[in-house]
Amino acid sequence: MSTGEVPRGYRDFMSLIARGHRPAFLILFASFVLFGTSVTVIGAVLPRVLADFAWDYLAAGSVIAAGSAGTFLAAYLAGRVIDRLGFRPAMVIGLVLDAAGLMVFAATASVPLNAFVYFLIGAGQGFIEVAVNWSIVKMAPESSGRPMSLMHGAFSIGAVAGPIAAGAAIAAGIPWGVLYRVLGGCFLLLLATTFLVPGRGLEGAAAGSGAGRRAGLHGEPAFWLGSIVLMLYVGVEMGLSNWMGEFFVSALGTTAASGAFAVSTFWMGLLAGRFGVPLLYKGPRHDRVLDVLGVILGVATAALAVLGYCGGAAAAFLFSAVAGFGCSCVYPLSMSLVGEAFPEAQGEAMGFASAGGGLGSLLFPLGLACVAKSWGIRAGYLALVPLAFSVLGTGLLLSSAIHRRSRRMLDADEG
Repeated sequence: MSTGEVPRGYRDFMSLIARGHRPAFLILFASFVLFGTSVTVIGAVLPRVLADFAWDYLAAGSVIAAGSAGTFLAAYLAGRVIDRLGFRPAMVIGLVLDAAGLMVFAATASVPLNAFVYFLIGAGQGFIEVAVNWSIVKMAPESSGRPMSLMHGAFSIGAVAGPIAAGAAIAAGIPWGVLYRVLGGCFLLLLATTFLVPGRGLEGAAAGSGAGRRAGLHGEPAFWLGSIVLMLYVGVEMGLSNWMGEFFVSALGTTAASGAFAVSTFWMGLLAGRFGVPLLYKGPRHDRVLDVLGVILGVATAALAVLGYCGGAAAAFLFSAVAGFGCSCVYPLSMSLVGEAFPEAQGEAMGFASAGGGLGSLLFPLGLACVAKSWGIRAGYLALVPLAFSVLGTGLLLSSAIHRRSRRMLDADEG
């Protein structure tokens, strides 16, 4: 490469987004890094929270569940209004809610108060998620799969970096509550920056636009399947990730440190896929990529469940990374397919799909906990296997429904 030549990977990345949208893309990318950090930091500080506040598992679980409920409800609401609000107002709502919640979370040991605050944090995350997904489809209306996958890679960066930073801060003797104040300050800084970037092409539409086609939205199978795919996917992802440390310790007999490393291995595999897949595959058939990833996720989850009964920690580490890779682009590609399939009602369709993911994060980890409590963590992981293959099955149904709808819409336009 000659001196001053731009690296090919950088050129490929920059070609995904038009020049006028790049400042907004960077704001969205930064918001997803913070989003990922805010979701996973609770897991890193939870032992200290339990000790300092004298909470039991039920109290902590209710607080975390309140955040999932906030995400579910806010994602649905945001989907209903994002087409009218546009990029900037939706991002402002999400960033304000997250900043305010993070600034006051854990200021007191009160479980009801902290549950309410965590609900606000989750609601902010729901608005940010819908605003980001909607904006990416607007930036790349013909093929949003690759930029969507790269954008969701930002979440993985935060998900990996957050617990590492939290662990380092705790080891240094910094009070864990300070982490939330710093994170809230980062959201405030990003909020201020949001007003400085151009939003041309990302504005909201006039009320009532697209109403004719929106009227039949709920009768479209693809509308419901997008939400079902993401509900199942998020349930599997959260089930694998949240319980992986305990699975390695109790089922495979490793140390607690090895169990923690297994969680990092899962997220590293996911991070590698979210950046690697869109850079390696540049074709138009994102549904085929979704199918391949579904197979990988199902096989890796089944392998982990089997290893839980027959042993093999080394192989389990490998399949943890493979499972993360299988998870990597399921969410962004599904979201991109839904957004491209409903150009007349992208906000509502994508918001409903996001709400499905929020519902999955609320229901399935709690269900796995009940299975694990009654029959052990091995049975809990075994229960994830049919769910993982259900992601593949519903993904195939989603692709088929979208293709049928596209052909029907094309025939209607030609007629």
